[in-house]
Amino acid sequence: MIVHVPPRATRARASLVLALPGALLACGDVPALPAGAAGPGPATDPPAALAALQEESGGRWRARFKDGERWPALLEGRSAPLITPGAGAAAAARAFVAAHPGLFPGEDARADLVEDGSERDELGITHVRFHRQLQGVTVLGDGLQVHFGADGSLVRVEGRWRRFQGPAHVTPGVAAVEAEEAARRALGRDASGQAPRLVVDAAAAATLGGRLPARLAWRVELLVEGSPDAPARTAFYVDAGSGELYRGEELLDTLVGSGVGVLGERRQFEVTRSGGRFLLEDPSAGRPAQRIHSAEGGGALPGAAVASDRVDRWDRVSTGSGAAVDAAAFLTTTRGYFLRVHGRRGAAGRNDGMTATVHFGARSRAAFWNGRQLVFGDGDEAFAAPAAALDVVAHEYAHAVIEATAGLSREGEGGALGEAFADLLACFVERADVGEAANWSIGERLVPGGSPPLRDLANPGRAGAPAHSRELVRAAEDRGAIHANATIAGHAGYLLVVGSAATSEGGPVEGVGAATGERLLYRALTRYLGPWSDFVDAADATRTAAEDVAGAASPTAGAAVAAWRAVGVEPTN
Repeated sequence: MIVHVPPRATRARASLVLALPGALLACGDVPALPAGAAGPGPATDPPAALAALQEESGGRWRARFKDGERWPALLEGRSAPLITPGAGAAAAARAFVAAHPGLFPGEDARADLVEDGSERDELGITHVRFHRQLQGVTVLGDGLQVHFGADGSLVRVEGRWRRFQGPAHVTPGVAAVEAEEAARRALGRDASGQAPRLVVDAAAAATLGGRLPARLAWRVELLVEGSPDAPARTAFYVDAGSGELYRGEELLDTLVGSGVGVLGERRQFEVTRSGGRFLLEDPSAGRPAQRIHSAEGGGALPGAAVASDRVDRWDRVSTGSGAAVDAAAFLTTTRGYFLRVHGRRGAAGRNDGMTATVHFGARSRAAFWNGRQLVFGDGDEAFAAPAAALDVVAHEYAHAVIEATAGLSREGEGGALGEAFADLLACFVERADVGEAANWSIGERLVPGGSPPLRDLANPGRAGAPAHSRELVRAAEDRGAIHANATIAGHAGYLLVVGSAATSEGGPVEGVGAATGERLLYRALTRYLGPWSDFVDAADATRTAAEDVAGAASPTAGAAVAAWRAVGVEPTN
């Protein structure tokens, strides 16, 4: 079902934008200030706090708040230099938060911020990531990212800090083993799992405007690897007080489509010798080595290592012949792209080789990242083996990159963003490999001639998908229609690169080209997005990345704003 909603009006009602001096700027209805925004000190509400910050720094600041959240979703300006030899980036960020309680209210906000790491990038900008804790327990999805210019001045803060009633205590009444047993009963299949993790789940409370308390819960993640018909990676949430299993979250990153078989081109790749045989393994890809396995039509993962007694003949099987060859070649191509263009060594950025399994299941259209490895089926009579398409392999590899960096949500707009960035990165990988012969569609090699691709970022309607936020699909299926809605953000990325003489919003978009566009979008993803991010956050992240690279007044920054505006998402300005 497609529901038409006014894009900018809807977005404006979800955000309060403040800019000083002398202006309170918002589109549409201006919501009340977030409850609980008052704090100690002379500036105890966001407008007054912004005014005080501006007077303190001598420059303009702007902030955007989401409904029901206490801290700004976005704060931009420039402070005095805060990073000094005696105060690193994390300490400077905490000090800034503590010094501005009107913007960051809380009894001791600094104590709730736990550093995840900091990094100084190639432009000299330092990025610090924090997650939020409540009495020492992680609050899922909430956190903060703080960015400092080359001179040590704070220039941007973004994140999520939801308003909710916290649990009275964080001592579980239900043991971790009981929670895991409840999750395994609910799954009803054999699965491997991570150790249960105690969390504060504020999702339901935030949805209801903070009227309900957040739950102290056990998060139990289970992975089904032996079932080709129904693989799964699911997080179950068990109330740590009552033992009730009250929700599940599907985490499997998948791409599903249709096509007609492996095309069989001859490719080159690295192999290793093991005794008198050769393995489809590339140790130059990192540690562990890049390895290709075969599930041999079953569901066991990773399956058997693909081997041969000759270096020039591989994967000669009755179904899906050549899928292992394609997977090996395309993983090498994809990894090489990320290293050459973005300086990234492996999907997790730790010089790690990727494990992939082909021949998963009988007549399976599977193509997914399960948190540990990539998995590909053999397709069927109307669907080629997914590993035969470079853009599909690159899309799934990109999910591993996204999980290791922004950690975007798997649901709603966050999930759609994850699919969109995976699509865009896959298109960039393909363009780097074949040049101008590349296109902006995903999976076209897998479908019969004349059929639409899985997705088309240049013309989303060709595959029946939305190109504008007024066409946003509102449905519970597919975790909030994440694959359908992905093309809204994906089309914005396409417009950023290619441009358009006219758009549905009436204005042209001057494209920045593939080389600049891939740099901006990767920077937006890895530096400025997080588990809390939605379309507006992505628009702001793209604009900020463009300003980092080319300057706030540059045509590049203007194109970043215009591209998102063209799909009905209004960046902060």
